[in-house]
Amino acid sequence: MDRFVRLIFVSLLLCLICLALVFWPSGDAHAFGEVQKQNRLKWTCTWSGAGATNPPTAYIGSSPEAACGAAVNRTIRDGSWSLVVTLTGCNAYNAASSSPATSCTYRETEYSNGKQSGSSNRVIGTSAVTEVTCPDGSDAIGPAGAGQKCVCSSGFRKGPGNTCEQYTCPPSGSYSAVTQPDQKVANAGDGQCSGGCAYTPSSWKVGADGQIWATWPFKSTGKFCRGVGQSGSPDVPSGEENTNSPAPVPCGTNQCPGTVNGATICVPCKGQQEQGPSTSASAPAGSASGAGGGSSTKTECNGINCTTTTTTTDAAGNVTGTAEKTEKQESFCKENPTSSLCKQSSFGGSCAATTCEGDAVMCAIAADQYKRNCEWFDDPASAQLATVGNAAINGLSRPDGHPANAPDAQSVSFSSVIDQTDRLGGSCPADVSVTVAGRSVVMPLSSMCGNLQLIGNLMVGFCMFVAALIVFRN
Repeated sequence: MDRFVRLIFVSLLLCLICLALVFWPSGDAHAFGEVQKQNRLKWTCTWSGAGATNPPTAYIGSSPEAACGAAVNRTIRDGSWSLVVTLTGCNAYNAASSSPATSCTYRETEYSNGKQSGSSNRVIGTSAVTEVTCPDGSDAIGPAGAGQKCVCSSGFRKGPGNTCEQYTCPPSGSYSAVTQPDQKVANAGDGQCSGGCAYTPSSWKVGADGQIWATWPFKSTGKFCRGVGQSGSPDVPSGEENTNSPAPVPCGTNQCPGTVNGATICVPCKGQQEQGPSTSASAPAGSASGAGGGSSTKTECNGINCTTTTTTTDAAGNVTGTAEKTEKQESFCKENPTSSLCKQSSFGGSCAATTCEGDAVMCAIAADQYKRNCEWFDDPASAQLATVGNAAINGLSRPDGHPANAPDAQSVSFSSVIDQTDRLGGSCPADVSVTVAGRSVVMPLSSMCGNLQLIGNLMVGFCMFVAALIVFRN
């Protein structure tokens, strides 16, 4: 019977462990910019004085001053007579009181034929109810109910605690602080959304297979963006867009990723479009651009010809005309040698000196990274640290006091010290024979051995799983 009691106890323990795993919080599972709903007081003031409707109108605000101010700040006129009602102040609300209410004082000033004829102070009561709503700076996403989420509004990001704080994107035209490889985009002209801020690639390349790539460096538009939905919560923006499909291999200017015999290599692009600068300029002949208008240009090259499109707008931003110019790419590059459509990016040199041709920002970053990598070999102090570090990694050098230096230190296989004994194991119970009403009845306890062994193995596996959760959960 002891085995049966133990079996019941172990089964109950197993159920408790399962419930604990189901309801065990797994850290911060919120998406980018997601906050929780909170309890907030909503104040109500009902105006029943002169000029009130029937029934009286209830005014609602986030504070007693806001609610009562909306109610009493008014002027009532009737011919030469008028009454001016203004809020003068509200009593402090005591959060510890059992009744969430307070009162506000307002002043009524009476005028007749433009002259003051009297005044008096009056009191209006306020009451408050608790509502569950999204914090300031956030929007409700999804239908009302338990599944509704609160996500920080555009221009806000998740701050400390359960708050959304307002932030500012980099100025328009400034470079993104994040260096990225070429990114897959659906259309030439598509921008990037990173950390809630919008960026525009410097150019777009078109591969031989028609895939469009947005090329780094990316410049800020100075505007906010919301990004795309997360896989687990598609209705909650992640703040990232087009940044999860980088090029499989880094390719230089006029080079796009391609596949040959299953291997990804860089091949000549089918074409490239460059984001031209926006300037104040006159419109093409025949257009009706007014004062304050501007123009923007974009150039596309296919390896043979380059087409430059100039678009002019008026002061309101409406397109007033376009003009196109097509010329040989060789001629275009002679006139625009600094264009990224013409430069062939290259990098070389040694640790002492490097050379780079191409985009200035990319060259500066590449040179800095190359310099830092070389410091491990050129700088004696760094080289010594590298030697010591490699020795420590390989177990060749240990500092004084290291546990492995102890004379009785022994190597232990971690798997050998894990006890995987079946706690329901042991000898199989023998069948029990009893006599009931003169008849012999055999209780086949031995038939339970198979089930008990299976339960024991399941318990061992489950304990190993819980141990793995304890080690790797966070």
